[in-house]
Amino acid sequence: MEYHFGSTDSLFGTSSSSTASITLMGKYTRDPSYPWNLVWWGETYQIISFNYFDNTYTAYDGGSFSGYLGGVIRTGTEGIDALDVHWYAIYIDANQNAGIVKANLSGEGFYTDNGSAFEGILKMSGTAQRAELVQGIGILPADLVNSYDTEQVYYAAAASGDITFPTAGISTTPATVLKNLTGENWGIFQGRYYGGYASLPPPNWTAAIEDLTEAAGIFKNNQLFRIEFSGAQWSDGKGYATSLGYGATTQSTPATWVSIGELVAGYDADRANATQGWQAIHTGAWFETNVFLVFADTPAGRAELQRLNVPCVQVGMADLKGAASGIDMSSGSYGMSGVKFFAPTTGGKPQIWATNSVSGAYTSSPVNVSVPLAGGGLTASFTMQQLSASKWLATVNGSGALTGGGNPATYTGSIQFKGAGAGTYTGTTTSGTFSGTAAGIAQ
Repeated sequence: MEYHFGSTDSLFGTSSSSTASITLMGKYTRDPSYPWNLVWWGETYQIISFNYFDNTYTAYDGGSFSGYLGGVIRTGTEGIDALDVHWYAIYIDANQNAGIVKANLSGEGFYTDNGSAFEGILKMSGTAQRAELVQGIGILPADLVNSYDTEQVYYAAAASGDITFPTAGISTTPATVLKNLTGENWGIFQGRYYGGYASLPPPNWTAAIEDLTEAAGIFKNNQLFRIEFSGAQWSDGKGYATSLGYGATTQSTPATWVSIGELVAGYDADRANATQGWQAIHTGAWFETNVFLVFADTPAGRAELQRLNVPCVQVGMADLKGAASGIDMSSGSYGMSGVKFFAPTTGGKPQIWATNSVSGAYTSSPVNVSVPLAGGGLTASFTMQQLSASKWLATVNGSGALTGGGNPATYTGSIQFKGAGAGTYTGTTTSGTFSGTAAGIAQ
């Protein structure tokens, strides 16, 4: 398909709270040999702004954008297909302020049968909302398309849920691709998946994918991640879910991150089995832990995160401390300090947690040693998974009931939480100190 974005509103309005009505129109084609509900997508080098007057990669109001598009095609009345799409993009406006813009669009593809192909036109409409994350980034809008860094996170089969994820992706290795502006620790992502189910999933279906250890000839031992999907629809040939995720990496500079996103799937009930029957596109935004905490700490920062539906209202905080054989996470400032829990609303159940203060000391190898931690009504286990080349990775699993730290209100019900940590260490692999960050999801 070939298409163009257009709007009578400026995508880069006077403030990030402004929205823009968007129309997507273009040439619509579909292969009649695949009469199914299918997904479609566009990558960052395809979904870009372009100014035909001066041949630059900018919009007509001086800004620029480049992002991911993912949607579903549902067959219906002959000659008309239903279309839904989600779009996440990084933008730079004319004043070199940068951030993320997202939009949900819906419409139809109209076609006639030309024998070898269905051909016609498509029209979709929706509303775009943007979040301003950096002022004066120092990158010209026209240079946006050449200012990306990329990292792939590989997933294994679904850890749990109502649908299955084979160890593969649509036309790619089993990966979710994270992109960010060079030098910035936030960005967008897209994953393409396929799979099946044993029985038709309920509307409130769930699923989870996590890091790949070894499959399909791929081995990645420098990352941990998990994404959980909360479904809102599995009917009429379409599946839809929102997602929350976390990750940790030592691929370059050790870091942890949290993510939010949307998944849209196309399925055909009469073709489904345990390994095939649906395809999906998953698109969203991610934030490195320190970046997320800075934004979540102020009303202005929270307002920007909320425009992307990021849970960022603090509903609890705890200091988690403990020790195990040869590992000290309890003395002085050691431990997981200032672990903050965040919900979409004041006093709500937390969905994300994060801390920029993880530290400890060890006198023997800490790898695969579970350290029991406790504090603030919570208990948790901290388990180092990797310690080498001055970098470390760890997993965190915990539960309990928060006893305080909400701003302005604390959620006091029972919660479970999991996540990952990453950082650096000084010393050797059997004696030294470590520090870093950790983040994850809660329910």
